[in-house]
Amino acid sequence: SSSAFCDSQTSVLDGFSEVSVASSVLSFGACCGAFGGPSWGIWTRSQVSLFSTSSLCKLAMERVADDGGRPALSLALAGGFTLEPCEPHLRAAASWVGRELRLEYAGFGQVMQCLLSPAELFYRNAAGVNVLFVRPKDVPDAAELRSALARYDAAPAAQAPLCVVVCPQREPPAAAWRVDGAGLGKVVVAHLPAAAGAAEFDARAEELAAVPYGDRLYRALGVLAMRLVSYVTRRPFKVACVDCDNTLWRGVVGEDGPEALVANLALQSALKRSKERGLMLVTCSKNVPSDVRAAFAAHPEWPLAYDDFVLHKEDWEPKGANIAAATAELGLTELQAVVFIDDNPIEVGDVQRTCPGASTVLLPTEAALQDALVAHLWPLDAFRATTEDATKTEAMRVELQRRSVAAAATDFAAFVASLELRVSTGRASPDQLARVLQLTQKTNQFNFTTRRLAALPAGLEARVTHVADRYGDYGLVGVALVRETADALELDNLLMSCRTLGRGVEARMLAQVGELALARAKAWVRIGFVPTERNEPARKFLEAHGLLPAGGDGW
Repeated sequence: SSSAFCDSQTSVLDGFSEVSVASSVLSFGACCGAFGGPSWGIWTRSQVSLFSTSSLCKLAMERVADDGGRPALSLALAGGFTLEPCEPHLRAAASWVGRELRLEYAGFGQVMQCLLSPAELFYRNAAGVNVLFVRPKDVPDAAELRSALARYDAAPAAQAPLCVVVCPQREPPAAAWRVDGAGLGKVVVAHLPAAAGAAEFDARAEELAAVPYGDRLYRALGVLAMRLVSYVTRRPFKVACVDCDNTLWRGVVGEDGPEALVANLALQSALKRSKERGLMLVTCSKNVPSDVRAAFAAHPEWPLAYDDFVLHKEDWEPKGANIAAATAELGLTELQAVVFIDDNPIEVGDVQRTCPGASTVLLPTEAALQDALVAHLWPLDAFRATTEDATKTEAMRVELQRRSVAAAATDFAAFVASLELRVSTGRASPDQLARVLQLTQKTNQFNFTTRRLAALPAGLEARVTHVADRYGDYGLVGVALVRETADALELDNLLMSCRTLGRGVEARMLAQVGELALARAKAWVRIGFVPTERNEPARKFLEAHGLLPAGGDGW
């Protein structure tokens, strides 16, 4: 799907001006690219007084001191204009996520060729990420570009994820010109809004050297491109735990009263967009629960409502303890999936100490700087969304109801039977591929290999499982990745959302792999399993069914 870099043309460029930082300590962490863990960067006012774009972005998202010597990430770049001025900004943004880059450029203007020809650079860059910079005038027919993106997405030989940056141009594009990545599993698209003012374009340099922009716009393009690359290579965030007073709103509800509060519109709007794309929200505030409910009730005009939060943790306990409790209630096994946002450096420091692996964002005190910072919060990015993402909060709320009923049941088998589970499987359709890839990145407990995929490898067939019960529809919750050989059906991976774990769905999924092997006249099903610290439930499942020797290390 498609996303604009930010909501207004002016904020794109205003974010690149220098701003003063008045908060005494700024500390931000987030998961690094390509599935690495976070580490923390702390800047004090004595160390810095002014921040340009690079510093603002660096503070807003992620800072990795040492990423363990991972190899350089290979980026293949193509576009309809000269891209080399982007390079220093791409490399700078990559350093914020602890990555080194190895860049290779396609031939000048080779936009359609890179998408369509298996001999071109995008198809040779199988282990990296491809980035396409395109303006409307580079491909005037938007339908033609959309068709080329779909062909790339469907091509088995195209193994790398593709990040498309739609770039501004001086001339207004046709009103109907619009490209997005809806329904495409390998492709994400982001639009950089047109620049505010002709000064950002360089007509003379474009005529002489196909360099259409000044340095600020090239910087914006480089940052946005790396933001997309980080999004497709890191594991996604699942939960945002957010403070209330002076964070979600300006003011203290217990002292100022609900009516006097003013929404932090930038943060609330960003969280609302992320919630609609699958991020679960949790309040984490030292407050009286009734006061927080009253705050939302007094302001129906706010972007966020009380029920947009899947859980509310309002009490006087340490916030680190409440974050740990919330993740346990939501069935998460790792704090790396959590981002915590607060205006209080003491609370941020406590969460850093007690919730290792969780990412934190300390909001500055000035409203203007808060708004600028929110525009650069990479952990809230959601450039791709699935059907399941749109209803994630509601689905989790129903799941919590199921768990409450299960906890009260005296006979678990009878409880499972009472759910009236309906399980259906089939080959993944093209529009389900994004969800398939998302599950490889999000699931840990029931995941035979925990291999994270940004694109479906050639030769693998994805089989998907949908589950519903009397409480509602779980959606697409399971994936079997299979490959045919002469005499066997190889199960490259079997994975399932933890929401349906322990209810017999996993056994049905495996049985249906066996039925598929029989239908295709295969003598064997070969099961791949790689033990990790997190997939113990998968190991126990295989062991219980006699498919893994006790204490086995996989094969």
